[in-house]
Amino acid sequence: MSRIVVALGGNMLSDASNKKETFEDQLNRIEYSAKVLVDMIIKGHEVVVTHGNGPQVGSLLLRMQSDIPGATKLPLYILGALTQGQIGVLLQHALINEITKKGVSQGEENGIKKKKYVYVVPTSVIVDVNDPGFENPTKPVGPSYTEEEFAKLDKGDYQYTNTPKGYRRVVASPRPINTLENEMISDILENGNLVIAVGGGGSPTVRTEDGGYQLVDAVIDKDLASAMLAKKVNADMLVILTDVDGVYADFGTENQRLISKMGMEEAKKLLKDPAWGKGNMGPKVNACVEFMDKGKAIITSPNKLMDALEGNAGTTF
Repeated sequence: MSRIVVALGGNMLSDASNKKETFEDQLNRIEYSAKVLVDMIIKGHEVVVTHGNGPQVGSLLLRMQSDIPGATKLPLYILGALTQGQIGVLLQHALINEITKKGVSQGEENGIKKKKYVYVVPTSVIVDVNDPGFENPTKPVGPSYTEEEFAKLDKGDYQYTNTPKGYRRVVASPRPINTLENEMISDILENGNLVIAVGGGGSPTVRTEDGGYQLVDAVIDKDLASAMLAKKVNADMLVILTDVDGVYADFGTENQRLISKMGMEEAKKLLKDPAWGKGNMGPKVNACVEFMDKGKAIITSPNKLMDALEGNAGTTF
C-alpha cells in the first residue's frame, strides 16, 4: 500500500473564469473529486488530501471590496483560514458519502468492518519571518481583470501583475517549513483514517521573539505546502491534480507534446525558462522537484489519474 498526498487544484473545485458559476456547480466539482479520491482508496492506496483555494479566496476578496455597513474587513490570512473550513468540510462530507456508498472500510476486526473516518485539519504552516518572499510579492490571488477593468480599479496599496489571464493582485509567498499539526495528522493516518490538510497552502504563521506564533498576511503556494507535508508524513508519492493531463512541451501550439517522464536535471532546467511563468505549471513542477528526493511525483488531470498511477498517463517525476 502506498501513502499518497493528493493536491487538488483550486480549479478542480471551482471555475474561476466562469463568473456565472453557482454554489451548486462547485458542489458538483467537489463530489467528482471525492469519487476520484475514493477510487484510489479502493485500489489500496492511503490518501492524504490537500487542496487549493484561489477561486474561493478571490470571491471573498471581492466581498471585502464592498462598503456594506457592519461588514468587518478581514485580512488575507483570515480569508485563507475561512476557506480551509469551507472547502474542507464540503470535501469531508463528499468523501464520507462516497466511502459509505462504496462500502469502504479500514478492514475487518472480529468479523466487523472498521469504519474509515475523514478528518479536516485546518493547518498552520510555519514560514521564516525573514523569507525573501515577503520583500518580493509574486503570488497571484483573487480575480483577473481586463485592461479596461484594471484601469477603473481602486488599487489601494496593493501590488498587481499582468498574467496571461489578465491583471491580478500579487502577495508575498514564503516557503513552507513545517506545520503545527504534524503529530495530529500523523496520528490520524496511523489509525487508518483519511485527512484533509494544508488547504490553500495552510495559514502562514511565523515564530515570535517570545516563542509564540503569529499569522501573517501572505499566501503559501499550495503545491509546495503539499510537497512539504508529503515529506513530513513519509508519503511514497505526491500527486498534483490539475486541469491538464500533464506537463507539455510547446503547450498551446499545434506542436505540443506530453512529457511523460522528467528527471531532476530536466525539471530544474525547465524551471529556469521564463516562459513557464510563476502562476502556471512552474509552481507544480517546482513542488515535484522538492519531493523527488523522497519519492515519485505525478502531475495529471483527474480523468487520467488511475492510468497515471500505473505509469500510463500524466507526467511522472
